[in-house]
Amino acid sequence: MQLNVDENTLKGMVREAILATFTPEVRNDLVSKAVRDLLDEKPDGSNGRRDKSRLQLIFDSEVESFAYKAIREMFESDQTVKASVESLVKKAWQKVLSDEEGIADSMAKALTRVLCGRAY
Repeated sequence: MQLNVDENTLKGMVREAILATFTPEVRNDLVSKAVRDLLDEKPDGSNGRRDKSRLQLIFDSEVESFAYKAIREMFESDQTVKASVESLVKKAWQKVLSDEEGIADSMAKALTRVLCGRAY
């Protein structure tokens, strides 16, 4: 006899089996710690510092993803927006190129950092 169970059902069964082994107190403690970890800027036992909570990082990522999709749709559907942005990019590029000495200095510094093994 062969039993086929889809992945989501199997995950749910495993999750329920694991949770069933915990006492209500342990379960409450586990949930409290998980929520605290989502909201804390600095997790327990961390040597570093996180400026934003995991929840804020997730939210920021979703907002960025939404904005990217919305802007992409504007570019694809509205040729006026696309032309305006292209014009601004050309003007900005011309300004960059007009300062050849400054660009050369910046490139030299960047190359030196890379060659010396310092990314920044």
